[in-house]
Amino acid sequence: MKKMSFEQFAVSDARNEHVREKGITIYVRRPNRHAHNADFELATFNADKPGNGALTAFMDKYGDKYTFYIENILEDRLVGFFQKRGYRIIGEHIDDPDRCMISEQCHHFKDDIPARKMGF
Repeated sequence: MKKMSFEQFAVSDARNEHVREKGITIYVRRPNRHAHNADFELATFNADKPGNGALTAFMDKYGDKYTFYIENILEDRLVGFFQKRGYRIIGEHIDDPDRCMISEQCHHFKDDIPARKMGF
């Protein structure tokens, strides 16, 4: 069965799906918890050929239209990639190997709400 594209997933009623974009398969979920207000959670990336620009193309295409929560980033180079795009590491342990990141347009309630109340 052919995987749906991210655009098809975004307008579908599917809760989660492995979506296919040129050169990459991404496991995407709709958030069901109240920990953040991102539009979608990107849980895994599987590039046909890592470093070929498929993730860059995906983010160029959808990064301005949607906000993302990136789950469990295991590769340091991807942390830098997302930081350059305005994402920030969330959680209590920045050096945690299971780092998560969130778009700067979102808030992660555990980290942001107390800081905003304090005027930061």
